[in-house]
Amino acid sequence: MSSIYKTAAGKDQILALYRQNWDLLGLTLEHQAIPTRYGDTHVVVSGPVNAPPMVIFHGGNMISPVSFAWLASLAASYRLYAPDTVGHPGLSAETRLSPKTNQYGEWASDVISGLGLRQPIVQGSSYGAGIVLNLAACAPEQIGKAILVVPSGLVPMPLVSLATRILVPMLLYRITRRRAWLVRSIQPMIDPPPDHVVEITGKVFESVRIEPEMPRLIQPGDLACLKAPVLVLAAEKDVFFPARQVVARAPQVIPSLVAAETIAGSTHFIPPERWPWLCDRLRRFVEQGE
Repeated sequence: MSSIYKTAAGKDQILALYRQNWDLLGLTLEHQAIPTRYGDTHVVVSGPVNAPPMVIFHGGNMISPVSFAWLASLAASYRLYAPDTVGHPGLSAETRLSPKTNQYGEWASDVISGLGLRQPIVQGSSYGAGIVLNLAACAPEQIGKAILVVPSGLVPMPLVSLATRILVPMLLYRITRRRAWLVRSIQPMIDPPPDHVVEITGKVFESVRIEPEMPRLIQPGDLACLKAPVLVLAAEKDVFFPARQVVARAPQVIPSLVAAETIAGSTHFIPPERWPWLCDRLRRFVEQGE
């Protein structure tokens, strides 16, 4: 198996940023290694031992603490489990899975079983939401409630827009190494880009063999056996998964959908000023069912 990292030094730098960004959250953390059919999975755990469990799947080609930070305040009242996705930057196995199949769903199923959880709350952001949808397709009985934030897996990406707004500036950054081009490539995802997001994104593009594909689109009937309630939250200014399309398609493919809503003013990376709203909305869904 070839490494997802281009060089050993690049891997070391990514993992240093990984540890640094977990430390910056200021939480008490535990670490577990969970064996799965696709390799060992590293899971970061935080929150009261006897609190309701929530498994959080992070975005693709990105280290897990970045999107975990959006929900970090939930660690006061929930037991949060954050697996590093296999084949993506982090401490899990570097096994690359096929986004065109349910392999990520099988992996997620193994993680939940390995953690000894029975129907936890399952949350996914971006690529992680596509993983949750794959889990719902292949092992729906393992999900207590599901929350999809800026989700992949529901609508295709607008490739022309992405090419002009993100890929071209990123290519120019790789050629020139000018920070201005890196910042410009990130601005469609969050504006203004926080310094730590700029640093991590630049290092990922320099050091990681990027996974170019998103999880497959869920089709009508794929989730016919899913009984768990589902909340979908799209971002008004999402460059990857336009909110209008996500909100319109969610009811067509998720039979147990409770609500599909738009996070007003948000980009694909949820800006810090919207984190309190996001956490409050998740609590209302989990605790009141709405």
